[in-house]
Order: sequence, then structure tokens, then C-alpha cells
Amino acid sequence: MSSKKRTYIVVAVLLAVVALGIGYASTTALLNITGNATAVQSSGAQVEFTGTPTASGGETSGTSASIDGTDSTIGICNVALKTKNQEATCTFTISRKSTMDAGVNVTSLTASVYSDSSMQTAWSSSNEWFTITPSFAATSLASGETTTLTVTVQLKKANLTGADVSQNFYIKVSGDAAVAS
Repeated sequence: MSSKKRTYIVVAVLLAVVALGIGYASTTALLNITGNATAVQSSGAQVEFTGTPTASGGETSGTSASIDGTDSTIGICNVALKTKNQEATCTFTISRKSTMDAGVNVTSLTASVYSDSSMQTAWSSSNEWFTITPSFAATSLASGETTTLTVTVQLKKANLTGADVSQNFYIKVSGDAAVAS
């Protein structure tokens, strides 16, 4: 047999094998892919204070509300109260950060209150001067929604000198992320 004929036979056999492989692959509908996936729990949903917060009640000279200039998850409620049971209210708008996926809802909103700007000293209900009550209008947020956080501060007792009792409260807002159903 000549080498030319042998080359043609080898090429013909290779073409036949390739054709059979392509034919088999085109008629097979099942594709199995194996591998591993890892889910990592988020450290919390991304929510923030937005808009312009408002303050009411208390002594007009010292009651105000603002959003921290460097961290939009921190609201500041400054109160000045004079008489026993006098109240001041700071109202904030809460929304999802724009970096969150539209298919994720924010659930279980919480407000943690601190008495220092470094967020190291959590507010204690045993404080002798103030009672603080944070309250959300809604405790979950879907895409595009906002809610309101109202922080009510009440003076437990009057200062014997008659002077205002003033305090800055730092409110950190957070929530959990949940896939929208």
C-alpha cells in the first residue's frame, strides 16, 4: 500500500471519529457541571440616614438633629432639657444604600444609641438623667423604600441648679439582608 493511500485512510478515519463525536454531542441534552460554592454571611444590610433630620421639643437653644459628616449610618441627636419629664424628639429618614442589590430586602432594622462619638460607650437605660426610646415606622425596607426613625429623649429629673441638662446621642442604624420573596 502506498504512503499516499495510507495518509488518505488515516485522515478519513480521523474525520469519521470527529463526525461521530460531534453527532453524539449534538444529540445529548444533559450537561453535568460539578464544583463547590461557598456562601458568606453578610455583616449586615447597608442602610443609611438620608435627607434632613428634624428636632422638636426641649429647649430651643440646644435641641438639634444631624447626620454624621463622615459616616451616613450615624445620626446625632443633641438635646437640651430643663424640667422633669420634658421631651425632645429627633426624626431621621432611613433608606437602603444604593450599592445593595434590588433583589435584597433590609429586615430587622435596629438603632443602637451611644453616648460618645467614638461609638464605644453604649447608652445605658440606668442613666440617671435621660430615658431614650428609638422607634421605627417600619422595620424592613424593600428596594426604593424609606422609613422613619424617631428618637424620643425624656428628662428623668430636673437639674437642681435650674440649668439645662444637655447631651449628644449618637445613633447607629443597621439591619439584616434577606432575599426578596
